Order: sequence, then C-alpha cells, then structure tokens
Amino acid sequence: MDKEELLIAYLKKYKKKVDCELLTHIGEGSMGSAYRYKDKVFKITSDYHDFLIALEGLKRNYDFFAKVYSVDVIKYDDLYFYILEVEYCGETLFEKHRSGEIDNNFCLIYNKIFDVFTSNYFVNTPIYFKEVRESLIVIFGKAIYKSYKTDIKYLYSTFKKLERICKRKELSYFDYHASNVCLVEGKLKVIDFGYSKDEYDIIEDRDKFFKTFKIKTLSK
Repeated sequence: MDKEELLIAYLKKYKKKVDCELLTHIGEGSMGSAYRYKDKVFKITSDYHDFLIALEGLKRNYDFFAKVYSVDVIKYDDLYFYILEVEYCGETLFEKHRSGEIDNNFCLIYNKIFDVFTSNYFVNTPIYFKEVRESLIVIFGKAIYKSYKTDIKYLYSTFKKLERICKRKELSYFDYHASNVCLVEGKLKVIDFGYSKDEYDIIEDRDKFFKTFKIKTLSK
C-alpha cells in the first residue's frame, strides 16, 4: 500500500466516523502527505521528528501550533508511519502572499527573521532582538521597520518560543518557512512539524520510546 492507501486503511479501522470520500489531498513532501477533512487535516508521514513535535503540541496545546487532536503510530510491513490529526488553518503564508492577501514587506520581513534563526540555530548562538532590529533596518530602512515594529516583535518572540521547544526536544532542524505556517487572525500557526532528518539516525531513540507508546497495526 502507498501512503494514501495506508491512511485510508487506518481511518476505516481506527477512525470509523471519518468519511474517507471527503478527504482532499492538500500537500505532499518527501516524507509525508496531507489530506483535508472538513476543518481538520490528516497527515501520514515517516518522519519521526514530525511525530515528536506533534506529540508535544498535543500535550501542551501551544497557541502558535495548529491544534493537534491526535497522534498515532502504525506499523505496516515492518515500517513505522505516523498519523497526525490537526486543525485546518487555511492558506499558508506563502499562498496568501502569492494571492496578494498579505503585503510583500511583511512576507520579506518574516523570511528574513526566519533566515536569522535558521542560520544561527545550527551554531547554537543566542539571538537577541537588537541584532534582528539592526539587520532589518539595514535591509528595509527605518521607516518600514517602524511601520512593522509590532509585527516584528511578535514574529521574533514566536520564533524564540519555537527555538526553545526544538532545543528542549533536542531536535536539530528549524523548518518554519512560509509554506509551513499560516497567519490566522494575525497570529502565526505552524502547520508542519517535520524535520527531514535521516530516519536511521534516530532508530535507537525511537525504538526505546516506542516501548512506552501503543503501536497500532495494519495488515496487508
């Protein structure tokens, strides 16, 4: 079975109230696929880190994560797949920018702040607001910086929170680009928790964790 067939088989066995005829494919990545169902999204992925962050969101219900309703692990043909049931948050920041709903400066500022956090995350260097502010003023000028100051402070504080979660979970990737987040009523919502790290790097850690987590199975 491919990922879509696995998801449907899982839903029919474990989420019997879901009408699989209403599933709509809305996204595809190297390790997972996403399907909208009414006001929710079901994602099936082979990315263990995607599962870990979604589990963290389920436990703590962060306001900057798409709400996580459930997470499951299924085993099929000796392979593990992760099913995430999350809130549907609408179009991504990238899609809203492309359609003209979000202005160009906001998206450019978002991308610059994202770049700063991404580049510094791997060298474990603290990121202070003063550095972000000075960098943005150099690129955009003082007038634009002042007009977006509230947004900039909000984006910076949100990225700091995301950074702390990643470090607490000992994850080594930071992938909140404009196609992985939504803007809902002015608030950032992360909709993709994947980390694209080689599965073989975490087999020992994963197998140890799974001893305490109920694994569901699907037969051929």
